[in-house]
Amino acid sequence: MTAWRAGPTTWLTVPGELFPSLGRAYKDKLTTPFRFLVGLGQDELGYILDASEFEDDLYSYEQMMSPGPTTSTVLGASVDAALAALARGGDGAPSGEAR
Repeated sequence: MTAWRAGPTTWLTVPGELFPSLGRAYKDKLTTPFRFLVGLGQDELGYILDASEFEDDLYSYEQMMSPGPTTSTVLGASVDAALAALARGGDGAPSGEAR
């Protein structure tokens, strides 16, 4: 995943197809006036559901095509780390970019 700023925009990529609940949660963490969330960035891990959505039989296909119920927790921690690095001015990445 990658996070970067360009002027009044913040961009965040995630390696899969986020369910809307996670997409909104991740996009809400971006702090600039114009926020972009790019799914299928750098990889295709499958559907990424919140852990609670693994309890709903309505999503049985998506559950089968997902890396698992802990993916959203691990990805959420990566989102937080990337945005924290971006706020610090990067973490070994070019200025304005954090990976």
